[in-house]
Amino acid sequence: MRSYRPVSIALAFMLAATPLAACAPTNAVDAKQEQEDTIAPEPSLISGTWTIDTSQNERDALSEQERARFERAAQSYEGLILTPRLVLATARGDGMDRAYLCTSMGDETDTDSWAIATVHESDDSDAKILKVCKIDLTKIASFKHPQQNLALGRWELADMGSKSILSDSKVTIAPPANSKEGVSYTPLAMFGTSDKPSSKRLYLAWETSDGERTPTKALALTTVELDDAGKANTIAAEELDLLAYL
Repeated sequence: MRSYRPVSIALAFMLAATPLAACAPTNAVDAKQEQEDTIAPEPSLISGTWTIDTSQNERDALSEQERARFERAAQSYEGLILTPRLVLATARGDGMDRAYLCTSMGDETDTDSWAIATVHESDDSDAKILKVCKIDLTKIASFKHPQQNLALGRWELADMGSKSILSDSKVTIAPPANSKEGVSYTPLAMFGTSDKPSSKRLYLAWETSDGERTPTKALALTTVELDDAGKANTIAAEELDLLAYL
């Protein structure tokens, strides 16, 4: 997988230092989307001390077309060193927008963080990166309740199916004890690990639910705790507030 180097070190530093608020809507299209999302639940923050373990995310889940599209877009991008791993959502408008989950590299050997890059592809297949938002693992915007279908505006979640970038395809995530029946989680990536005060893993997962009326799907942040015997217990699950990064 190719990494895309920054042309401007100063710009890369500015992007890395920019707070989450800088990813707020800035144009007419985003303003309209913000208005559409007024019924969305209030987001919360997942907090904790997390370390990114790159060895757990050795694959990518991109088609050749998705990878080529990102490569075209990156040719005119000056900023962080990004490696695309997964398409999270799409939005149709004047062309097509796609939200790529990326690893954000500080140099050629060390992964600093995760990021979501919004790539716009015009009808004539011209592609460019519109926005890049780094994901601060200590302050991840999420929803405590399963209502993300109310908070996507013009965006639509990509169909994850069996996609995953985890090196271990046998990882399973059980619903928390207080979950409703019919909810299941498929791990997509391991966002981080924490060893204090106990051993924990933070996964980005594909959440599906039977729902009371119709099935629902969402991107979930699941916290898994390992006991002394190594048994994994899911202690929390919250839905990612994707619009906070688009």
